[in-house]
Amino acid sequence: MKLNKLQLFSLSGVLGSLLMFSGDMILYYEPVSGAEYNSVAVMSAMPIERLIAGGLIGPFASIFSIIGGYIFNGNL
Repeated sequence: MKLNKLQLFSLSGVLGSLLMFSGDMILYYEPVSGAEYNSVAVMSAMPIERLIAGGLIGPFASIFSIIGGYIFNGNL
């Protein structure tokens, strides 16, 4: 199966979106309701490895999202 440029850029955008969602869930997820969520207390109690992992995924995800956004350039 051979993919053309448009398909590759589209898949890159989808991959970037999924990575960004995963990073945000690793970084911010806490199974409580929105009214009970206290971000300062949650972040201060989180293990440092989880904060680092969630923070490192974001820049890589943004690279894939930028590549995926290239489909809107119009020069494909």
